[in-house]
Amino acid sequence: MENLSILPATILMLVLTGIQAPAFALENHGLHTEDKDLMESLLSGDQQSQLSLSETIEKAYQRLPQRKVFDSLDVESDALALQSKSLFAGNPALSASYQTDQGATQGGLEEWEAGIEVPLWRLGQKSARQSFAEASNVTAITGRKALRHKLAGQVRETIWDVHHARISFAQAKKEWETNQALEQDVKRRVQLGESAKTDLMLAKDQTLSKYDIFLNAEAELVHALKRYQSLTGLKNLPANPEEKQSEITILDNTHPVLAERLAELNQSQSNVRVARKEKAESPQLLLGARQERDVRGSDPVNSFGISIRIPFSIDSQSAPKTAAAQLTLSKAQSQLDVTRRELQMSLHEADHELQTTRKRLALVTKQAKLANERLRLAKLAFSLGESSLVNLLRVQSNAFNAERNKQQLKVSIKRATARYNQAIGVTP
Repeated sequence: MENLSILPATILMLVLTGIQAPAFALENHGLHTEDKDLMESLLSGDQQSQLSLSETIEKAYQRLPQRKVFDSLDVESDALALQSKSLFAGNPALSASYQTDQGATQGGLEEWEAGIEVPLWRLGQKSARQSFAEASNVTAITGRKALRHKLAGQVRETIWDVHHARISFAQAKKEWETNQALEQDVKRRVQLGESAKTDLMLAKDQTLSKYDIFLNAEAELVHALKRYQSLTGLKNLPANPEEKQSEITILDNTHPVLAERLAELNQSQSNVRVARKEKAESPQLLLGARQERDVRGSDPVNSFGISIRIPFSIDSQSAPKTAAAQLTLSKAQSQLDVTRRELQMSLHEADHELQTTRKRLALVTKQAKLANERLRLAKLAFSLGESSLVNLLRVQSNAFNAERNKQQLKVSIKRATARYNQAIGVTP
C-alpha cells in the first residue's frame, strides 16, 4: 500500500471504497512540457536520424572546453620548434662603453667601445631542443586523440543509458496498461458476480503500483535523455549506435591513452637531455669595435675585436634543474605504468562482462519463454474460474520480470560490446 502515497487523497479514497477512479487521474502525471518535447524529439527523431556514432562523438567533441588546451599546446610546440631552429641559443645583446680620464689625470684619454654579444649553441644543445620540440608536438597530437577517445566512452555510455531507460519505460508502460485491462476485466466479473469485490481492490492496487513504476521509469528516461543532450548538444540519437566487436585482443601502444602517456614519457626524456646539455649558460661570442685616443689632440686609434666567454658547469648550480627534469620523467613513467595496468584491468572486465552477458541472455531467453507459457495457462485458468486472481498476478509478475530481463540483456550485450571496443582502444 506504500505505492498509493504517490496519488492524491481523493484517489486513495476511491480505491479503498472500490469506486473506479477517473481515467484522467492516472494519465495526467505532471510531466513538464519541455520534458515531453525532449522525449518526443529524441525518441522519434532517431528513427529518421542520419547521424552515425562517429558524427555524434565529433559533435560532442566540438563542445568540449578542454579542446582549447590542445590548441594552446599546438602554439607552444610551434614556438619550441621555432626556437630550436634559431641561429643563436638565446637573445643577442648590444653592449657599449665609454671611458675618459677627465676628472682624474686630465691627460686627454678617451675610449669608445661598442659590440654585440651572441649566445652560441653548446655541442648537442640545438639537437636536444629540436627533439624536445618534436616530442611536444607529438604530445599535443596524441593528447587530442586521447581526449576524443575518452569522450567516446562517455558518449557510448550515455547512448546506452538512454536505450536501457527506453526499455524500462516501454516495459513499465506495457505492464501498467496490461494491469489496467485486467482491472477492467475483474470489474466486469464483479458486476456479474463471478468475483469478489476484494479482487477488484487488489487489481486496482496492482494498477497503481505499476503506475508508480511507470512514473519512475519515465523520469529515468528523461534524465538519460537530458544527459545525452547536455553532452552532445543534439536533438536526436544516432541511427545505429550498435558496434561490431573489435578483432583486436591484445592491448598495445596504439591505444590512444597509452599513446598519450608514451608521448609524455618521450617528452620528459627529451627534457632531461635538454637539462643535461644546458648545465651551464651558453657561450657568449662578442664582436666589437673600439676607438681610443691617449693624449688630447692626438689621432684616434680604431680597432676591431672578437672575444668569447665560456661559462663553466658546477653541479651545485645545475643539479636542481636536472633533478626537476628527472622528477618529471619519473612521474611520466609512473603514469604510463599505472595507465597500462588500469587499461589491462578494464579490458579484462569488459571481455568478461561481454561473455557473461551472452550466457545470461541465452538463459533468460529460455526463462522468458517458460514464463510466457505459464502466463498463457494462468490466464486461461483464471478465465475459466479455475484459478484465483492472486495466482494470475504472481505468474504475470514473473513473466513481466523475465521479459524485462531479456530485453535489458539484449541492450546490455550491445553496451558490453561498446565497452570492449572502448577498452581495447577503438574510437569510432
